Amino acid sequence: MSEPVARTYFWDFFGPRAAPTASHFKRHLQGFLTQHGIPELALVEASSAPGHAAIGVTTPPEHFELIEKALRPKRHV
Repeated sequence: MSEPVARTYFWDFFGPRAAPTASHFKRHLQGFLTQHGIPELALVEASSAPGHAAIGVTTPPEHFELIEKALRPKRHV
């Protein structure tokens, strides 16, 4: 049986203020990770089109429940 793989969870922001809103959310996300003792998790910035910005965090399986329940991400890959 194979090991569970890491997931990257994303929060998407849309509109003319997408980029600064995503940047603001990123600061809060980093604070949340630090508060829960996992500041080493990688943060990801992405954009699929003008007016879109996304912030993600890549996490191993042991943190799936914490991220999903506390932060309610919009999607994951």
